Amino acid sequence: MATTHERPSTSLRRTGIGGRLFRAAVTVHTVAAFGQPVFAGVYLTGEIGGLDWHTRGADIVFSLGLLQAAAGAAAWARTRSLWPISLSVLIVAAEAG
Repeated sequence: MATTHERPSTSLRRTGIGGRLFRAAVTVHTVAAFGQPVFAGVYLTGEIGGLDWHTRGADIVFSLGLLQAAAGAAAWARTRSLWPISLSVLIVAAEAG
């Protein structure tokens, strides 16, 4: 009868503060981005102030995208995984275009 010595899985890496900061930035950025169509809809219903909301929302979403890219750089420095910063930069470029 063979015995096995099981060790805890190391597939889940601890991301630390960089990963948590990146996750928080992605969450806030996503919530703000989903608000943009709402602000555009308010303007399209005839509310003139909705255009200001949409403009300010766009500025906030872009700023949060830059914050997300910075948090992706912090996560990259911690985990040496390139995907957080590369995807964040691509998202910011798509939002700017």
